[in-house]
Amino acid sequence: MRQKLLQKQRFLFGGRSSDDLGLIIDGSGVYPIPERDAEAVGVPGRNGDLIFDNGRYKNISITYNCLIKDFEAHYDAIRALFASQIGYQRLEDSYQPDRYRLARISGTLEPTMGPYKHTARITLTFDCKPQVYLKAGEVAASVASGDTLYNRYGFASRPLIRVHGYGTLYIGSYSVVIADPGKAYIDLDCDTMDAFNGTTNLNRYVTLDDFPQLLPGANGIKYEGEISAVEITPRWWTL
Repeated sequence: MRQKLLQKQRFLFGGRSSDDLGLIIDGSGVYPIPERDAEAVGVPGRNGDLIFDNGRYKNISITYNCLIKDFEAHYDAIRALFASQIGYQRLEDSYQPDRYRLARISGTLEPTMGPYKHTARITLTFDCKPQVYLKAGEVAASVASGDTLYNRYGFASRPLIRVHGYGTLYIGSYSVVIADPGKAYIDLDCDTMDAFNGTTNLNRYVTLDDFPQLLPGANGIKYEGEISAVEITPRWWTL
């Protein structure tokens, strides 16, 4: 147990490790739970509030309290990394090694100098999407017609689906009809709601009411027609 407590912790953001940046981190602020986006409205003459749920969770803040070991040697690289990031980037750390978030740096960098500029303390704050993604959900699984994918994480995920051939694909109550795209396969990105092969847009070959989701529990997979194989990257997530 003592050896585990003394283990050096690290994060990875924008392709750079906190080790590379000379940071010793404290991850006490990495476990917040996101807030449900809901509005409470009071009605005159009626006890209690009416709750209007917007069907989403709000972003959360993740903080790392850091010690910069050699300020003069590392601060330029720290500043350049965080100033250059645009949009959300992948954020992972050794506190939850099987998971990752999508994050962007929030606020400004304000180091507190130690004696003689050898060290400094700094708090890094990340604005994160509410989902915690499971690395296990990044692995594509080959599924045969009649198989079942089980979502044990409690939240509907939006998978990446690769369909070899054309025909009709059923995932739970969802159905997707795919015309012959003249390609070996077609990718269905259920998050961006897009169909493509590489850089070629193939949306015109797809007919569906909605892009499939993997709902909590069992999701039956079936396909027919000229579909020879299906691979699903489930993109499991939790909070």
